[in-house]
Amino acid sequence: GGAITENLGTTANTSFASAPADAPPSDTRGLATALGYTNTAVVVTAPGTPATVKIGARNLGAKQTVKWSAVSSTGLTSGPASGSLILAKAGSASATVSVTAPTTEGRYYQTFALTDAAGNSLPSVVVEIDVAKPGSLWPFYNNAGIAQDGASTSSSFDGEGWSYSAEALAAVGVTPGATVTSNGLSYTWPDTTPGGLNNIQAGGQVVPLAGTAGATRIGILGSATNGDPGSEGNFVVTY
Repeated sequence: GGAITENLGTTANTSFASAPADAPPSDTRGLATALGYTNTAVVVTAPGTPATVKIGARNLGAKQTVKWSAVSSTGLTSGPASGSLILAKAGSASATVSVTAPTTEGRYYQTFALTDAAGNSLPSVVVEIDVAKPGSLWPFYNNAGIAQDGASTSSSFDGEGWSYSAEALAAVGVTPGATVTSNGLSYTWPDTTPGGLNNIQAGGQVVPLAGTAGATRIGILGSATNGDPGSEGNFVVTY
């Protein structure tokens, strides 16, 4: 072995490796020249009703024109089906597209392909189109709170892996699509399979509902977790 002696100065050398040329080289392989985006990842619309979607691109380099096109998707029709976005240096631009929804309820996905000025493919932009009758709740489900016994990891009602047992709920008559009565009000249990999205985790979102003629009461069937010492919030009804 050997000994190494280092003599340190009394002041810092602030000029060491401070010149622009001293910066280490960057590996730009695979780096996109622009990135696409949308103003909303999920759009809810009624069957057969067009939905308005905004797509755009943010430039990461010199001025260029990015081309986009709607990829053919079962049940969806987009107009216009293609276009161009003129991007200034480090700038962005967007386009408004009308996506006509099918008459069958369900979740649909419209993909928009983008290419830069050199013809290179850019990351695609995908918009979820939820086609639902007015007042439907399922498009707003954002949490999976029911799992089959032995498959608890498929859901996480509390954000920590805990959820309700599908078997235990079924044992007391709570099954997908069943009617649940509480405090004199009847609710339709989410008609979903265990492990799927089946409830709305409140976060300030607006959920439109369809009114019922002659109704005089409104109820919320809910549950809470991690409420120590307690949870509070405002539930606003606009009519």
